[in-house]
Amino acid sequence: MFHNVKNIFEMSILSMKQEFDLFFDKNDEGDDDYDKKASDMIINSNKIVIKKVIDEVNKIKTHNE
Repeated sequence: MFHNVKNIFEMSILSMKQEFDLFFDKNDEGDDDYDKKASDMIINSNKIVIKKVIDEVNKIKTHNE
Protein backbone atom coordinates (compact mmCIF):
# COMPACT_ATOMS: atom_id res chain seq x y z
CA MET A 1 0.00 0.00 0.00
CA PHE A 2 2.88 2.38 0.78
CA HIS A 3 4.17 2.05 -2.79
CA ASN A 4 0.71 2.91 -4.19
CA VAL A 5 0.38 5.98 -1.97
CA LYS A 6 3.90 7.10 -2.88
CA ASN A 7 3.08 6.80 -6.58
CA ILE A 8 -0.17 8.70 -6.14
CA PHE A 9 1.67 11.47 -4.30
CA GLU A 10 4.39 11.72 -6.94
CA MET A 11 1.91 11.72 -9.82
CA SER A 12 -0.18 14.38 -8.10
CA ILE A 13 2.86 16.63 -7.80
CA LEU A 14 3.85 16.01 -11.41
CA SER A 15 0.31 16.86 -12.52
CA MET A 16 0.86 20.37 -11.13
CA LYS A 17 3.78 21.07 -13.51
CA GLN A 18 1.56 22.85 -16.02
CA GLU A 19 0.25 25.15 -13.26
CA PHE A 20 3.81 25.96 -12.16
CA ASP A 21 4.95 26.59 -15.74
CA LEU A 22 1.99 28.90 -16.34
CA PHE A 23 2.70 30.80 -13.14
CA PHE A 24 6.36 31.34 -14.03
CA ASP A 25 5.44 32.38 -17.59
CA LYS A 26 3.02 35.02 -16.31
CA ASN A 27 5.01 36.37 -13.35
CA ASP A 28 8.39 38.02 -13.03
CA GLU A 29 10.54 37.71 -9.91
CA GLY A 30 11.07 41.47 -10.04
CA ASP A 31 7.37 42.22 -9.49
CA ASP A 32 6.54 43.85 -6.17
CA ASP A 33 3.92 41.22 -5.32
CA TYR A 34 5.84 38.22 -6.71
CA ASP A 35 6.59 36.70 -3.29
CA LYS A 36 2.92 36.88 -2.26
CA LYS A 37 1.75 35.40 -5.56
CA ALA A 38 4.35 32.62 -5.37
CA SER A 39 3.41 31.83 -1.79
CA ASP A 40 -0.30 31.72 -2.64
CA MET A 41 0.38 29.50 -5.65
CA ILE A 42 2.42 27.06 -3.57
CA ILE A 43 -0.19 26.93 -0.80
CA ASN A 44 -3.00 26.32 -3.28
CA SER A 45 -0.96 23.69 -5.13
CA ASN A 46 -0.27 21.88 -1.85
CA LYS A 47 -3.99 21.90 -1.04
CA ILE A 48 -4.80 20.40 -4.44
CA VAL A 49 -2.13 17.69 -4.10
CA ILE A 50 -3.22 16.79 -0.56
CA LYS A 51 -6.87 16.54 -1.65
CA LYS A 52 -5.95 14.33 -4.63
CA VAL A 53 -3.86 12.03 -2.45
CA ILE A 54 -6.57 11.73 0.21
CA ASP A 55 -9.22 10.99 -2.43
CA GLU A 56 -7.07 8.33 -4.09
CA VAL A 57 -6.08 6.72 -0.77
CA ASN A 58 -9.76 6.56 0.19
CA LYS A 59 -10.49 4.82 -3.12
CA ILE A 60 -7.76 2.27 -2.39
CA LYS A 61 -9.04 1.71 1.14
CA THR A 62 -12.60 1.24 -0.11
CA HIS A 63 -11.47 -1.14 -2.82
CA ASN A 64 -9.44 -3.25 -0.33
CA GLU A 65 -12.21 -3.59 2.25
